[in-house]
Amino acid sequence: MRIQKILFLLTILHVFVLNAQEFDWANSVTGGEHEYGIKAIKNSLGETYLIGYSTGNPFVYEGNEYYTNGRSDAFFIKLDSQKNLVWLKTIGG
Repeated sequence: MRIQKILFLLTILHVFVLNAQEFDWANSVTGGEHEYGIKAIKNSLGETYLIGYSTGNPFVYEGNEYYTNGRSDAFFIKLDSQKNLVWLKTIGG
């Protein structure tokens, strides 16, 4: 029984060590209701593309308000390598 517990703990430790990632950057999107980030992709130039959706209007990124066409609209965001907003597009209505 003791060996099983040790193996279990080693397995859990191994999983967490293999899946650990270095924390690089974070920012928030706020708004009247809920904003959901679905996917983030970083290219070889260090630019980041974000896909998500907002259930309210407007939503705020870096102090700027962005209006969508209605509820549950998708947004697409491109950030440069310094994480500055390059463009933000919304779809829906």
